[in-house]
Amino acid sequence: MRRVTSIASATALALVGGLVAIGPSAAVAQPPEPVDPSAAAERELRSESAGAVTIRRDGRGVVHLVGARNGTPVERPAGIQARFSPERKAAAHLRRYAPLWALDREGVGLQVVRSQRLAGDASMVRFRQTVDGVPVYGGELAVAVDAEGGLRSVSGETTPLAPSPANLTVTAEQARRTAVAVAARSHHVGTPALRAGQAGAYVYDPALLGPAASAGASHVWLVEVTGPAYIRHRVLVDRVDGSVALHHNQVAAADRVVCDRANVRDTTTGGEPTLASCATPGAARIEGGAASGVADVNAAYDHAGDTADFFAGELGVDLTALIGAGGSDGTKLRSTVRYCLPSAFDPSCPMVNAFWNGDGVYYGAGFPSADDIVAHELAHGVTEKTSDLAYWYQSGAINESMSDVFGELVDLTNGRDAGAAAPWALGEDGPGGAVRNMADPTLYGDPDRMTSGHYDAPVWTDGDFDSGGVHGNSGVGNKAAYLIAEPGTRTFNGQTVTGLGYAKAAEIYYRALTMLTSGADYRDLHGVLPQACTNLIGTDGIVAADCTEVGEAVTATEMDKQPLSANAKAPEASAGCTDSAKRNLFLDTFERSTLGSGWAVAGGWRHVTGYAKGGTKSLYGLEPDRQSGGPVNT
Repeated sequence: MRRVTSIASATALALVGGLVAIGPSAAVAQPPEPVDPSAAAERELRSESAGAVTIRRDGRGVVHLVGARNGTPVERPAGIQARFSPERKAAAHLRRYAPLWALDREGVGLQVVRSQRLAGDASMVRFRQTVDGVPVYGGELAVAVDAEGGLRSVSGETTPLAPSPANLTVTAEQARRTAVAVAARSHHVGTPALRAGQAGAYVYDPALLGPAASAGASHVWLVEVTGPAYIRHRVLVDRVDGSVALHHNQVAAADRVVCDRANVRDTTTGGEPTLASCATPGAARIEGGAASGVADVNAAYDHAGDTADFFAGELGVDLTALIGAGGSDGTKLRSTVRYCLPSAFDPSCPMVNAFWNGDGVYYGAGFPSADDIVAHELAHGVTEKTSDLAYWYQSGAINESMSDVFGELVDLTNGRDAGAAAPWALGEDGPGGAVRNMADPTLYGDPDRMTSGHYDAPVWTDGDFDSGGVHGNSGVGNKAAYLIAEPGTRTFNGQTVTGLGYAKAAEIYYRALTMLTSGADYRDLHGVLPQACTNLIGTDGIVAADCTEVGEAVTATEMDKQPLSANAKAPEASAGCTDSAKRNLFLDTFERSTLGSGWAVAGGWRHVTGYAKGGTKSLYGLEPDRQSGGPVNT
């Protein structure tokens, strides 16, 4: 690495025909003592901003996020004028602070991929990193600049590595043949059904796409193999030895399998429903297979595809990779239709329900016909793999609400009926009609704010306990989601909220889902939703004004308050004395696999995984029903 004192003068950047080349300038002043160019660039960037700047680095010290506080962008570099193109403004900032992203290395450059106009005359410019003119797979930076040229944010990843010199003996044609063979094995189709696109030369650093399977960067051929509609398989073939460095399908989550139980009751195993996993052998429909003569089979297949398309297109999430269940037939999105529980568990057959059990979705007859129900159940899998919200009281209500949110967003955007008949109603196409209304939860007796008289949680001995009222009390989160997502301006509970649209809402809610912990309550969601929005400013058109609307929505629904019902309250423990400083006399995070000495767990108490405010474990005790003679103390 070259030593530099002035980042601005130590690197030169030019934008010609969409290509940004970064390299040494004609004159570089040598510092009297060694300095860290990246640290020096960070100090300079902070000094050029009128407000606080968020800077986050990856494990290798390369910056992956720069975020200026709203209204205080980093000043545009000298010589840059407001009339210049967004690409030129953005490139100038990357030149000025190049060491932050390891762009000050010899041979490193950037290509402009695209530029997008954002609200308020701001722009988002996306760049791809190059090494000696070869693009880096996954090496991209998204730069948000305002109309004056000020820097709002930079997000993305770049590699600080360069491939070692090597004899690149593998030809493009050899790579194409290898790619077809890999795709054929992956999708269980014959090679004649597949077509290999042109091979493109790339640099591949495994750390950019996830945990690195090997250290270092390498030269690869990128080949995209297509065929049936569910295959767009990308294969990276090493140009030195011909090995496959990476392969994945770009048709995210298009790997479905649907089984039909034909309303025959399930058996029991060990006193519990067997719930056999739906597998390819004997399935009613598999990915790319012909339509079934059973309507529920086709509806489950189609609506699971709609959900997968939504998560891939709006959020960049591969649903099969995230929630699919493994088996001898690979990882699949598994659905079982016309399912009935054993009679000891449910006297009704057909079953009047649908549920996600961690392995797939099980539908009673007719339920797959509702696209929002299908998306709702699959979204439970997304919650399980992200925040893992406990299905209990307020955490469970948020869990249910998150599934309602994504279920309705799929319903409103999949183009089948766009929810036109009953927008923001849940399950309107199912056998029993709608079960909840997100625009007005009170229509079904659900709360639309925390202090609503509808907010209640029956005691656990009540037959209508519902894990602490998780379905009904989802109304608070649902009302907030409606206010945030639905275009237009509405006044509710003293707050005027302008909806952001479905795409922005999806981004914010998914980001919030990744930020919540398993024991989160509505007070937590009150803080997390606006922060999730703030973290997304500068991406996908999200601006600071949007986050103000999110804040007004969570205020309108009173998420920071406790319910009025004594059974439903979940207050934080008080700090005790207010006239002295708090001091921890004893602290245990409960994160060990077993409790340490000094703990004696008995009665209704358990050391469990989940329902945690931090980490993954907690000490959990069931609240006794004192009205029915339960113990006073536990």
